[in-house]
Amino acid sequence: MKILGIETSCDETAICIIETEGDFPTVNIKILGNQLYSQVSLHAQYGGVYPMMAKREHAKNLVPLLDKCIDEANLPIKKVEITDEKIKIIKDILFREGELSENFIKFIKQVDKPKIDAIAVTNGPGLEPALWVGVCFAKALSEAWDIPVY
Repeated sequence: MKILGIETSCDETAICIIETEGDFPTVNIKILGNQLYSQVSLHAQYGGVYPMMAKREHAKNLVPLLDKCIDEANLPIKKVEITDEKIKIIKDILFREGELSENFIKFIKQVDKPKIDAIAVTNGPGLEPALWVGVCFAKALSEAWDIPVY
């Protein structure tokens, strides 16, 4: 099973693709792709993390990190048609995300679906605005690629 992980709980944006083989308790996990953007230096000048600034940085960095992670993982790909109906649903999911919505739709129309079986996304604990953008991104990917989100 190949799982795409999304992390946006605070001041780091992370995307990872792992592959699992075997059954518990002898599961083997292999990291196929891993990308991270840290906001630490951005927030340091203010003495702490500003939630809305963190959210904006996540929104700006999720698509480029996903693109790099997919390239790094070198997975088989499949052509997927992104219909107008899917675009409408994705726009509804990302309606509060402005720049992310625009970048996501442009990206999803150009990239073929990698062989990923599921999406895992952090939904807590963390900063609510930062978590929200990650969860919405995961839901939009789930809709575009017809894979479940956990």
